[in-house]
Amino acid sequence: MMLSIRQTCIPRPEVLLSELADAIFAASFGHVISKEAPGVYLDPVAFFRNTHPARALKGIVTRVFGLLGSAEEAGASLRLSTGFGG
Repeated sequence: MMLSIRQTCIPRPEVLLSELADAIFAASFGHVISKEAPGVYLDPVAFFRNTHPARALKGIVTRVFGLLGSAEEAGASLRLSTGFGG
């Protein structure tokens, strides 16, 4: 017998307790650098424990480090945009 989605997908405690503010999804590197970001962004272990590296994210990381490691790409920039939907 196949389990239902309600049986297999259990929300995280902070979701059930309504402690997850929408603003947490608008990460700012400036806030991370100044240590003003939510704790999950300041703790790399917690961040990667809560982050699923989707194919697109892996592609971005590969591209960024490829640019950083290439002497021929000095001064290159990469524009990222994030869309949130519902």
